[in-house]
Amino acid sequence: MILKSKKINQTIKENGKKTQKWLHILKAFLVGGAFGLIGQGLYELYFQVCQLSQDEASLLVSLTLVLLGVLMTSFCIFDNLAKHGGAGSFIPIVGFANAMSSCAIEGKSEGPIFGVGGKIFSLVGSVFAYGIVATYLCGLIYYLWRVIL
Repeated sequence: MILKSKKINQTIKENGKKTQKWLHILKAFLVGGAFGLIGQGLYELYFQVCQLSQDEASLLVSLTLVLLGVLMTSFCIFDNLAKHGGAGSFIPIVGFANAMSSCAIEGKSEGPIFGVGGKIFSLVGSVFAYGIVATYLCGLIYYLWRVIL
């Protein structure tokens, strides 16, 4: 039985799909870096050219990147980007926009309330829930740390 298992594992190793880790890492770095570069370019545009405050420029960068993520999801560009860019395509704000808009688009046929409204948070609801719990715990730890020291 053990000999058979070793032979099966060897066959899988020989015939299995060979992944090129470094190529995937490079693609993820380039795609994530491109989103970061776009965000920094938008910030410089809003802050330097449009003469907005740092807070206003930062807010507009976030809103623009969310809009970009939703548009790329709507036109089926984000799926191809994620296929090639892997984890680099899911930097927080653009990936979050993709997660919400893809669920909303999926529920479109069921109507605006039960479809779009009901499904828009189905994927990111757990992110909100765990994010709130993690924030509370980190705040509690920070508070206790400050009281003890």
